Amino acid sequence: MKKLQVFVVAIFCFVAFNANAQMSFGGTLGLTMPMGDFGTGLKTGFGLNVIGKYSLADNMAVGASVGYSSFGSGSENISFGVIPITGIFEYSFGEGAFKPYIGSDLGLYMFRSKITFLGVSSSSSSTYFGFAPTAGVMYDISDNLSFCANAKYNFVMSEGSNSTWIGLNAGIIFKLGK
Repeated sequence: MKKLQVFVVAIFCFVAFNANAQMSFGGTLGLTMPMGDFGTGLKTGFGLNVIGKYSLADNMAVGASVGYSSFGSGSENISFGVIPITGIFEYSFGEGAFKPYIGSDLGLYMFRSKITFLGVSSSSSSTYFGFAPTAGVMYDISDNLSFCANAKYNFVMSEGSNSTWIGLNAGIIFKLGK
């Protein structure tokens, strides 16, 4: 958890000291739908992401994302979640207020599970490498505020079999600088 706090503070400082550049930050909320073997014991859940981006050009951005995805299990005694910490790349099309984009997240996914049986809890965690191709749209509400919506196909290379899920997300992006 301490590493996550240091990461968030570093992103905030980077944004604060580079406000003259086209920086943006925001967040999304959405549904997480497990697929394949990963979806055998899990059900649709929710996810949230905090995003920081730097525009390389009018149609390209790089940045970082930290999130949390929780999956349903059908039991009060079992909880399962994933914390992705990723770098992001986005390429947008068009020049108006409505801009479709494609991109990808690439980084670490920390899996955490907790099982409670007869009042005794057991938890485990593991970290794997993964990526998430993304397709979405941005709509400029004003010069400094945009609505975004996207679909992400999360693919994590874990032991035994790969973990995959689709995230459907929507949120707000605040723009700083020029």
